[in-house]
Amino acid sequence: MAKYSIIFGILLSALLYCLLTLSRLGKYEEPDMKILEVEVVEMPAPPAPPEMEVPEEEPDDLPPPPTPDIDMVETLAPLDQPVIELSPNKISITTPVETFRQTNAVADLPAPPVVKKAAPKKAVVRTVARTEFAISELDNAPKVIRKGKFRWPRTAKGRSAKISLRLKITKTGDVKVIKLLSSDNPDLNETAIRVATQTKFTPPRKNGKVVEATYTKTFQLMKP
Repeated sequence: MAKYSIIFGILLSALLYCLLTLSRLGKYEEPDMKILEVEVVEMPAPPAPPEMEVPEEEPDDLPPPPTPDIDMVETLAPLDQPVIELSPNKISITTPVETFRQTNAVADLPAPPVVKKAAPKKAVVRTVARTEFAISELDNAPKVIRKGKFRWPRTAKGRSAKISLRLKITKTGDVKVIKLLSSDNPDLNETAIRVATQTKFTPPRKNGKVVEATYTKTFQLMKP
């Protein structure tokens, strides 16, 4: 049944295509043709140009023109002019010139201003009194009054530590940490700093005056 429906559809499509083609052919109209006629008109030939007249050449053997007669005046008629008499007085051409005389003396030129050079400033050397000294520069090494207490932290790893600190002893004998120089066990850095700051010394002296002193301390910490 399906095959018949397909064949029927194909035949119907072909029939419609033929009808459409025939309808287009029936509407074709030929275009209108127009024939144009061209009229040929013959123009008359242009007139010939007029002939030019050639001037006649003059002969070369012509007599020269006659020379005009000119009456030359041999003598000039005297002119009625008065006679100029010479003056008996002689005028000297040279005129004496009076020399210039100056009565006032010429003023002297102003002297150039004297520029005084400023004296060079002497460099002022300011001596700053030292307030910090090394332990070896003091009158005597400070004595320990109190030592810091050491306790091994529970969270610290290992069984020993070597920590170096740069310390300062103030004028009152207290200890301040300037810098952590080295450490082989970071878990004990805070412990070493606490031990150093809890330590107290006698005030350091230089030339009898109380000063500040700096020194380096290496802590050898062992686990009990």
